[in-house]
Amino acid sequence: MAGTDGSTCIDVSAGEGVPPEPVLDVSRYNFYQLVELLNQMAVAWQNPRVSAQASR
Repeated sequence: MAGTDGSTCIDVSAGEGVPPEPVLDVSRYNFYQLVELLNQMAVAWQNPRVSAQASR
């Protein structure tokens, strides 16, 4: 990495190119989890009696 060897630069770029797919899947999963949480909060806010019964 410290030198000007072309193969070293290619290896580094190839190593950095591998992670994005799993990271993208995780962020997409977290986004859907967040949307579900917001939907549940919206329903609970509109129907306080239903959310109170569900929490028991």
